[in-house]
Amino acid sequence: QPGDSLLDIGCGQGILAHHITEEISYTGIDLSPTFIKEAKKINKGNFILADATKKLPLNEKFSHSIAILSLQNMEHPDRALKNIATHLKPGGKALI
Repeated sequence: QPGDSLLDIGCGQGILAHHITEEISYTGIDLSPTFIKEAKKINKGNFILADATKKLPLNEKFSHSIAILSLQNMEHPDRALKNIATHLKPGGKALI
């Protein structure tokens, strides 16, 4: 919905960002500098180089969070899930 916000954990090259309307605030997080660089070249949105299993450099809360094909590649996916919970608004939804 317009006004919603999305945190994409393990965003890769930002493929999902192509499908998100500009009415939704999008933030993608990935550990790969190459992926983040590529995402910034081809997408609108906020892309941040960060480890999703450590404290994220974010002050905001999101209405939604998503992790597509990323948690299984993390040594400590439980820490990423904790970050998702930390950065969701009350009643926010996480899609995995």
